Amino acid sequence: MLYHIINDDEVEHYKSIFLNIVSYSQAQHFFIVVANLDKTDSVRQFFQRNSIENYYIIDGRKNKKVPFLMKFLFRCRRNNLQKKEWELLGLICEIRKEPIILHGIYYSALAPFVFLGYIKNISWVCWNWRTMLCGRWGSIKWLHYMQKKLSLKQFRKIICLMKPDADDIAAYINAPERVLQISYSSNNLRNLPTVSTLPVSCPIRILLGNNGYCMRHYLPVLRILDPIADKVEICCILAYGCSSDEVTVFKRECRQMLRLNISFWEDMVSVEEYCKRSSRYDIYVCPSDIQSGLGSIYRALMMGQRIFLRDFNYHWIKESGGEVS
Repeated sequence: MLYHIINDDEVEHYKSIFLNIVSYSQAQHFFIVVANLDKTDSVRQFFQRNSIENYYIIDGRKNKKVPFLMKFLFRCRRNNLQKKEWELLGLICEIRKEPIILHGIYYSALAPFVFLGYIKNISWVCWNWRTMLCGRWGSIKWLHYMQKKLSLKQFRKIICLMKPDADDIAAYINAPERVLQISYSSNNLRNLPTVSTLPVSCPIRILLGNNGYCMRHYLPVLRILDPIADKVEICCILAYGCSSDEVTVFKRECRQMLRLNISFWEDMVSVEEYCKRSSRYDIYVCPSDIQSGLGSIYRALMMGQRIFLRDFNYHWIKESGGEVS
């Protein structure tokens, strides 16, 4: 049995990854989600829609036992974990002798597992290696560098969504045989039917995405568009990856500095609802310099929207067979 452990707010984003991993491995797969009470229904509906029967939802309000030493190590690192996150860690401790794939969990949060020797059966899905590499690791940089390297070296497998990430991690840990690349999308762009580019409306409707992690890149784009404020309408996606305080500050900066007509997309929705909403826009812009929103890019192409990308996302499109001008 191969256990998949997932954060509840990531389930919709992992559909293609689930399918690709299942097709890659011959093992029997079991999906475990630790969910807050208000998310259990949406998680259950996701599995039912996708005909996945082997799943279990754990109520994040319950107190699963976490070893004392692990709690001590987390507090030494000043990790402020929510109850649901403690539930995830407790679950990993219980089934640590079984093969596990972790989805939607940053490897930095697993550092205490290294000291307890708990991660040798764990494989980790890496969504964004650059973000992990550039994280804040305190003042004793050499010690944290070794900690990161030791953590990554102990994973059974590391699954990357993009070839540059896979190449970087393989070189970083000097173990290419333990690094896999599995595409985010189950379809290759070369196999897609030709979709005509949609005509642009007036005013031009622009979707700026893909999440709150990209928010620091939004303002430079908005400043570029501000001189044509009367010709564009913009929606900024902030559904996850940022706190409510950060959203408040961002909105205030937009009001004070810009003339643009800007709306804000702040709620998590199903894939179907996402496609319905995003289809209203003419252009999709992802200004992130690291991998972000691959599913959004893919869907924008399917809908015939114009897209503007940079760095890793741009190279992913080219590698996947997209025509870039």
